[in-house]
Amino acid sequence: MNMEIMYQGYNVWSGKRQTVSDTIEYWDTVNKTRLFKKFQKGQMTIEEIARKNHEDGFLYEVTVLEEDTPNVFYRLIIKTNS
Repeated sequence: MNMEIMYQGYNVWSGKRQTVSDTIEYWDTVNKTRLFKKFQKGQMTIEEIARKNHEDGFLYEVTVLEEDTPNVFYRLIIKTNS
C-alpha cells in the first residue's frame, strides 16, 4: 500500500484533484490572504502554505492518496477564540 499526502483540493463531483495553483488561489480567496504570490516566486511551497493556514486558523485541504486514488479528503477550518 502506497500512501501519499497532497495539500490540494479534490473535486468530489468530477473525481479530479485541483491543480496546486487553483488550490492556493482558492485558499487565498476564502482566507483573504495573499500567499499565492509567494508560491509563484518560489518563496513558499503548498505544504508550507497549508501549515501556515493551519497555524493561523484558516482553511486548507489535505488529500490522502492510496495508489493514486483518493482514500481520505479533509477540508479543515480551524476556529480560534480570538
